[in-house]
Amino acid sequence: METGNSSPTRERILKTSFDLFLRHGYDGTSLSRIVGASNVSKGAFYHHFASKADIYGEVVHRFFLGPLLQFDTTDLPSMSPRKARSTLKAFYRTFPDLVTQTTDQDMTRYFSMMFEAISRLPQFKKDISRLYRQVHKDLSRAFAGGQKPTRKQKRLARRFLARLEGEIYLSAVMDN
Repeated sequence: METGNSSPTRERILKTSFDLFLRHGYDGTSLSRIVGASNVSKGAFYHHFASKADIYGEVVHRFFLGPLLQFDTTDLPSMSPRKARSTLKAFYRTFPDLVTQTTDQDMTRYFSMMFEAISRLPQFKKDISRLYRQVHKDLSRAFAGGQKPTRKQKRLARRFLARLEGEIYLSAVMDN
């Protein structure tokens, strides 16, 4: 399996696979479908990926975990609560653009695939849980003025994150 990310063929297979997994889910997306839609041979596919499970893991990492990893939470604790909230809101607004730049599928499919990936890929579940815990911790510290947060400040941070996630979900349901 190739580890570099620069090959145009590899990128085409990844983007095509993302679209197919969004449309049909893991079980509804066959290796033959990926190969055909990517317009590559099976040999070319296997040059870049070991299996359907391998590409699924890479797609999930690239399109779900990757964007979250781009957000650096280290500055959150030093921000005012208002600034921390607005920074998180601005970051979350980028997710629909990620989806529309890559596929014609809507955010409801994105959420569906994310939850499928959480149930299929234990490591993804651990990684995303760790990321959310870090965001929660840093946001809680922002609410506490950079100090150790109280239970109330932790609850406020959790409610804010839940509301933010809910707004994104509601937007996907109502706007599409």
